[in-house]
Amino acid sequence: MTTQEIQVHIAAIKKNCGHRQSYTNFFAQAEGDYSVLESRSSLVFWQTGEDDVCRIYFFCFDLDELSRQLLQMEAGSILDYIGTCSDSLVHAFQTGGFRQYACFLRLSNKNLAYVFDTDYNPYADYLERFVEETRITSASLEELDTLHRKLYDVFDKRSSHFFSRERLKELIADNKVLVYKEDGCLRSFLIYTIDGKKFYVAYIYNSAENHIALSMYVQAAKAAIRAGCTYGYSWVDETNETSLRYNRLKQYLPDGMTDKIFRKET
Repeated sequence: MTTQEIQVHIAAIKKNCGHRQSYTNFFAQAEGDYSVLESRSSLVFWQTGEDDVCRIYFFCFDLDELSRQLLQMEAGSILDYIGTCSDSLVHAFQTGGFRQYACFLRLSNKNLAYVFDTDYNPYADYLERFVEETRITSASLEELDTLHRKLYDVFDKRSSHFFSRERLKELIADNKVLVYKEDGCLRSFLIYTIDGKKFYVAYIYNSAENHIALSMYVQAAKAAIRAGCTYGYSWVDETNETSLRYNRLKQYLPDGMTDKIFRKET
């Protein structure tokens, strides 16, 4: 079933259930075909991406019915819920065989230019030290396969939403991927996007000196500011104390938005 067909089915469920409270984790998801399990008050649908992860989406009015449908999902399936995940939702997921696997915090800065303003950020001068790191370069298209493989090697595919190879190729061509190499070996990279005035650091990996990661961020952030970005954000695992600490240097702080990730047990 296509995304458009799913929207038609959601509209039919809304018509059946009137003005009751609804629940969903389905927003702007990938195109393609979805498998579907449907009842009068609940729709569960799923898709396995190129990362071989089965991701579960739902729209429902009846949490008990949702739980019954989730029980039919295969072990290892992943369900994301972005936003306030109420106790009743968590209970429905758990009754359906899903347990929390990870939780990511959204860290943001609504005044991106102020990252480098000493009146706003006490670490601004410290960050400016790293802007001239000349060994950081934009990735080349010849490095596409290496970077694509590295994403899978470094990050957990169950809690990450990797860019497709084609999307990564576009970002490299648009100079949105920074790399650092030693003796021809990739040691660090940063991948970011710009969407209007939003600057999003999607992935950062560093196996070199600590300052390389900061240098990549500083160079990317300054490019984003020149492009007119005023808002910066990233998602960080709540258990990653090192990343949380480094983000405080940039005045990226938790803004209350979370992404809770649930995994279907056997």
